[in-house]
Amino acid sequence: MERKYAEFAATKACELLAIDSPSGYTRKAATWVKEAFEALGFAAKITTKGGVLADLGGADKDDALFLQAHTDTLGAMVAEIKANGRLKLTPLGGLRAENAETENVRVHTRTGKIIEGTVQLCNASVHVNGEYGEAKRTFDTVEAVLDEDVKTAEATRALGIEVGDIVCLEPRTRITSSGYIKSRFLDDKLSVGVLLGLAKYLHDTGKTPARRVYAHVTVYEEVGHGGSGSVPSGVTESISVDMGCVGDGLTCTEKQVSICVKDSGGPYSYEVVGKLIDAAKKEGADYTLDVYPHYGSDVEAVRHAAWHDGGKPVSRACVNPRSLDELAPLAPQPGGDVLTADGAIFHAVGLVEPGGQLRDHFLAGLALVKHGEQHRPAAQRAAGHAAPKSFAERGARVRELLVFLSAQL
Repeated sequence: MERKYAEFAATKACELLAIDSPSGYTRKAATWVKEAFEALGFAAKITTKGGVLADLGGADKDDALFLQAHTDTLGAMVAEIKANGRLKLTPLGGLRAENAETENVRVHTRTGKIIEGTVQLCNASVHVNGEYGEAKRTFDTVEAVLDEDVKTAEATRALGIEVGDIVCLEPRTRITSSGYIKSRFLDDKLSVGVLLGLAKYLHDTGKTPARRVYAHVTVYEEVGHGGSGSVPSGVTESISVDMGCVGDGLTCTEKQVSICVKDSGGPYSYEVVGKLIDAAKKEGADYTLDVYPHYGSDVEAVRHAAWHDGGKPVSRACVNPRSLDELAPLAPQPGGDVLTADGAIFHAVGLVEPGGQLRDHFLAGLALVKHGEQHRPAAQRAAGHAAPKSFAERGARVRELLVFLSAQL
């Protein structure tokens, strides 16, 4: 593939990086992604969950490949307006207070107004605070100071700021003269650029992949469930294109293709990882294999969807898929009257795909009914909600839902 496609990917990534999009506040970024795929001639749509699904074409629809990247980033939300007018924050995703300190931020209000500010330690002056260096940085000890003349909670609210408003860190994006991209949130907007680079290559060359290829740009990866929905019929493998880890005990560098063989959720599909290795060797790509001890990806979330609308399990990999066979007993066999209408599941945020309402309640209930008390933790995780008072209550509730929704699907 020519260098121009890498340059195109970097340019598109920079454009996307200019759009604030922490988890839960991604509509503008998703619209941009959808229009970018459409500009290259590919059909794309916004899913009910808010992500983007693009069809890149390909011959075999029954052995389709599901490529995933995400456009949601880390960020924060207003948790409290303090009496002094400053903001206590709660993180969106895995944002660390240590990494947010001293950063410029933008507060997006529900009226569309944007208020600027800075995250800093409470009692932030080293000339005053004798324990500045020893103070532990948490979201209880750092705060957002607004670039406005406000000294009371009432004055801050008069600006239009309220609890629940989104707080975005400036990405500070630039490409250096030596060709390096420097920015926050390259995880994972650079990978979205990579998928757009692939789309441009297919567009320019007119090539048709042997397998159907879908690009799924998710919007809840940083909170753990980005890939758990919108899986098209016929998909048999899912590969996440995401950040590579660099650190002690790993062999990957910033210039290599990192193939993750195992992360915090367990091993990825041995067979699909093998295909990635073979592809890297064939193309002469500099690659390495690594285990990421504190990591999860969109293909991790695909496992929780369990069954797409074709009723088949999906293998997955992170530039890596893992087999979903272990979840197959929890769902009706293909041809059943529930769980086979489409690829969506119920999400804790209340968003569903058509026909998928309350679906992981079904999975939790079926796990309960089929396996009993010893599977309580797994059933709770599948539901994604607070545990019921008793498993008998859960089972009764799920059976009622099954009876009702069987008539609706």
